[in-house]
Amino acid sequence: MSRAGHCDLHVHSTCSDGTVPPAEVARRAKAAALDAVALTDHDTFAGIAEALDAGARLGMRVVPGIELSLPHAGTFHMIGLGVDPADARLRAVADLLCDGRGPRNLA
Repeated sequence: MSRAGHCDLHVHSTCSDGTVPPAEVARRAKAAALDAVALTDHDTFAGIAEALDAGARLGMRVVPGIELSLPHAGTFHMIGLGVDPADARLRAVADLLCDGRGPRNLA
């Protein structure tokens, strides 16, 4: 009998407000015996390549993701999983939101 997959599909790294670098996210997921981990930093794909590389070395499935901080009656957070960090439209939205994080964080 196969067991259900264990994963964490909402993890941040030091590329946004997490506490460890993207490669360490993959290493800790492997150490925790997870089957997969999704790196979903706020409004950036900056750590995806590092996390994917580390995951490949470790035999850990890393799902590229993002958490978009959308302005809607305050801030609405939307998680994207299995996204393509090279998609120009998605990258433009992420860049726009990331550029707005500084002023939002001061309020």
